[in-house]
Amino acid sequence: MRERSILVGIPSGGDWKPNFGMCLVNMVLHSQAPLRDGRVISRLSLQNTKGSILPKNRLEIVRRALAGRYTHVLFLDDDMTFPANLLHRLLSHGKSVIACNCPTKMLPSTSTARMKSDRHYGVAVDSNTMVGVSQVWRVGTGVMLLDTKVFRDVKQPWFPVEWNETTGEYVGEDWAFCTRLEEANIPIYVDHALSREIGHVGSYEFRHSDIPSNTTLEV
Repeated sequence: MRERSILVGIPSGGDWKPNFGMCLVNMVLHSQAPLRDGRVISRLSLQNTKGSILPKNRLEIVRRALAGRYTHVLFLDDDMTFPANLLHRLLSHGKSVIACNCPTKMLPSTSTARMKSDRHYGVAVDSNTMVGVSQVWRVGTGVMLLDTKVFRDVKQPWFPVEWNETTGEYVGEDWAFCTRLEEANIPIYVDHALSREIGHVGSYEFRHSDIPSNTTLEV
């Protein structure tokens, strides 16, 4: 069985949210505890890549993870809050790609995870009403754990910002990355219980309790 070595990648435009910093410290401290299978995290490093071009920041994080032969990269956006055992819980599922279904920074909030439908942006996944882990079509990369092996199969560019002719809008790098995963037949999973413990900090800390039940995305 492979050892677990983690590069925590924080793509940042500048200053962190204080609550994010505290959550990060607590997670790093908790990383010294054994995993559920008795193994330990053999190596954990942090990379805060700063810059105004988010796809470039993510690319630099992945390149460092590959160069350093880390087994996993954990993307954490600097405006997220999360429990100290976040990393342990994501690792416990043994998935190549697993994320949290983060609430968006708006009221009423909605979720970033989507199931495929005839609507262009799919149907929002309601983690308030779901348990365990399930596969999704698209999800944001604000909290996402990836086995670095996936980057051998996913074609470049990994994190492009693309133009959608149908909607007349730009598509973010996280959505495009999920498209690349789909093209490589790599499933994406979400931990619903953990998602309900995630906060998204703006002028208000958006949580899943702000998402009305059975929310769907209108397009």
